[in-house]
Amino acid sequence: MSATTNIEWCDSTFNAWRGCQPAGPGCDNCYAAALSKRTGGPAYEPGEPRLRTSAANWLIPRSWNRQAFFGCHRCGWRGTGREAGLPGDGVTIYAYLCHVCKARGGLARTLRRVFCLSLGDWLDNAVPIEWLVDLLDLVRETPNLEWLLLTKRIGMWRTRLEAAHQVAHTTGRLQLAVWVDRWLRGEPPEHVTIGATVVNQPEYDRDIGKVLRTPARRRFLSIEPMLGLIDMRMGGASLPAYSEHKPLPSIDWVITGGESGGKARPLNPQWVRSIRDQCRAARVPFMHKQNGEFASVSEVAGPGRHHTFEDGRTVRRVTKKLAGRLLDGVQHNGFPT
Repeated sequence: MSATTNIEWCDSTFNAWRGCQPAGPGCDNCYAAALSKRTGGPAYEPGEPRLRTSAANWLIPRSWNRQAFFGCHRCGWRGTGREAGLPGDGVTIYAYLCHVCKARGGLARTLRRVFCLSLGDWLDNAVPIEWLVDLLDLVRETPNLEWLLLTKRIGMWRTRLEAAHQVAHTTGRLQLAVWVDRWLRGEPPEHVTIGATVVNQPEYDRDIGKVLRTPARRRFLSIEPMLGLIDMRMGGASLPAYSEHKPLPSIDWVITGGESGGKARPLNPQWVRSIRDQCRAARVPFMHKQNGEFASVSEVAGPGRHHTFEDGRTVRRVTKKLAGRLLDGVQHNGFPT
């Protein structure tokens, strides 16, 4: 859990538990598994138990929910009113300058973006269902947070929520039971954004229909680590609708990223350019999180192991810091409104 994070697409992270198991080629060099091994945490392997985090940790999102949170639409700064030097709860917010870019009227009240779970998977069916019930109740009771629920198991959505609904109902947690039931019936909570990780074309083809059929106010794709070219075929008339009375579901945000770490696989910049161009054509916000450990030989000079892709493009291993986030000299920081 962290009130601040280096993950560019969220403001904070919350881990209700730790532990998972591989769910595809993107998990081959899992950073959470490596971190857990170094710190003596749970093994990220099939059959290994998950570790629920402390009761004190579970209280932290409730404290965030009570804080006034702001963002500047001009420079992109985000943080609490106290961090911005604002008095009280910021009721007179438009009278204040952004403390970063000094623009008057740039700040506005917004929701803190919370990524849950960065060290696990909220739809992991090896997690006790009671833990998921508790997590959903926490999400329900913190409407001032935007919960980013990212999963590699989007196909488990209905099964896990139906099981959570049953437990909530039988244990007398009736408000939660009603909340989950509405979601199951196609009325998703306003402050929840659903995401799915896909790393190559086979995973995209397998999961895109499942993502679009999951009731959500906003949906996003995390293509990290990106392991191949992906044709997203966005905006087609074949996208399934919930019913004839509701608009077609859509992908509202796409994030790409290369792999980092000692065993990182190289990222072809052309793969990212393709996603950028598809998002631009479909008017979908696009964020490129990182290039990973490799950069185009034409962009970063110096030594390093070379890798040449089938299309002839060559990248050089230069470290994550030197590879950076730029794509053709531009930093892409798109967010859904």
